[in-house]
Amino acid sequence: MMIDDGNFTSFSKFDHEVGFLRVGLSKVFYDYITPYMEFTIHRYKIIKLCDFMFYTVILAILKIVFYVLLGSGIGFIFNDKAKAVVVGLFISILSILGQPRFDPQGWSPFSVGTCWNITLGGYVMTWLNAVVLLAASIVILYVFFNIVISLKDTE
Repeated sequence: MMIDDGNFTSFSKFDHEVGFLRVGLSKVFYDYITPYMEFTIHRYKIIKLCDFMFYTVILAILKIVFYVLLGSGIGFIFNDKAKAVVVGLFISILSILGQPRFDPQGWSPFSVGTCWNITLGGYVMTWLNAVVLLAASIVILYVFFNIVISLKDTE
C-alpha cells in the first residue's frame, strides 16, 4: 500500500498534489499519481498490507469505542426516552456538522473520516492526529459519564 510517509509521526497533514488535494490519497490510482508526482514521490512510501490493516484496525477500534461509549453514556444518563431522543438528535447534528466537508480543520472527533482514507494519508487529518483525538475524546467521555452517573446514583 502506498501511504503518506508523515502520516504516522506528524500532526501536520501533507498538502498533496493539486489533482487530489480535496479527495486525499485514497481516491487516486497509481497510474494517475506517476505523471504528476515526479518531484514529490519521496513523500510517499510503500508498506506491507498487514501493517496497513493493523493501523486501520487500531483506528477502527478507537472509533467504535468512542461511538459505543457516547451512545451508552447517553442511555445511562437519561431515563426518559424523549430526552434521550432529543440528545441523540443533537449528537447526530453535531456528527453531520463535524464531517470533513463542514469541518476542514478536523478538530472534532466526529470529523474522523473513514479509517481506510485516514490511514492512507487523509486530506483532513493524519492518522496520529485521529488516534490522539479519539483517545482523548474517549477519556473525556469516560470521566464525564462516570462523574454524572455517580452523582445521579447518590440522589
